This record gives sequence, C-alpha cells and structure tokens, in this order.
Amino acid sequence: MNRVFVAAVCVVGAARLALAEPFQLAVWDPVQLRPAAADIEGLRLSLFYGRNHDLLGLDAGLVNRLDGSGTGIQYGAANHVAGSFTGLQEAWLYSATEGSLTGIQSACLTRCGSLTGIELGVVNWAGSVQGLQLGLYNRCSGLHGLQIGLLNHDASDSRLPILPLLRWGR
Repeated sequence: MNRVFVAAVCVVGAARLALAEPFQLAVWDPVQLRPAAADIEGLRLSLFYGRNHDLLGLDAGLVNRLDGSGTGIQYGAANHVAGSFTGLQEAWLYSATEGSLTGIQSACLTRCGSLTGIELGVVNWAGSVQGLQLGLYNRCSGLHGLQIGLLNHDASDSRLPILPLLRWGR
C-alpha cells in the first residue's frame, strides 16, 4: 500500500513539473510563447499584456494577469490575480488579487479579498486585514491590525465605521 502511494505521489509530482514552463514572453495574449493556460515557474516578461494560469517566480510587464495563483514578485503598471498571491505585488496604477494576499501589495489603487501583510497605496481596499493598510483612503471588512490614512473605513465596525488618521483593530 505504501509503495502504491509513493509511486502515485512521484507520478503526480513529475507530471506537475512537466506541465510548468520556465519562461514566458508575451506581447499581447494570445501572441505569447506559451498558451494562457500554461503555468510558469521562472520568469514571465510581458511587453503589453501577458496572461497565464499560475506563476512561481518573477512576473514583469505592462499589464500582468494570472487566472490562477501566484508566488514571487509581480511588477507592472497593472496586475490582476484571480486566485491568491504570496510575495510582492507592485504596480504603478492598479494591483488586485481576488483571493488572499500574503505579503506586500503596492499601487495607486490596491484591492484584495483578504490581506495578511501590508497594503500601500492612495486607495487600499481589502476584505479582512491582518496587518497594515497605509494610504489616503483605507477600507476593509474586518481589521486585525492598523490603518493609517486620511480616512480609514472598517465596514465591520457598526459604531464608528470611518475614522480619520488612525484605526487599529483587535
């Protein structure tokens, strides 16, 4: 029984490695080396718009999109991750992770489903926050940390949902 389990784990692991691509160069999806459904484990460079499923590594370009999740560094004018992201997500204009973000997210406008880490921007918008939001306007639906900004909004606080300058949560 143990041999069958070990063999199954080895086959699944080998299949996963075989499916991941080490490099992606994209001009505009679908004009890219690898198809959008491919996973990238290494480096993805997007001249204008790159799209892939999962990424483990460095993602740099003008507009970066992941239909799955990412781990590593994502840098561009705009980033969008449909799943979760772990690492540094940095953009000049807009950075969004629909699922959970663990690490640092920075842009003029940041948005994530839940945050464990730091969000830096002019406008920061997150679901639950465990960490720090630093910007002019910070919004969350549950704060376990600190918001520093001109306006700080915690939708879960029915008594004082908006506070100026500083808000801390349990």
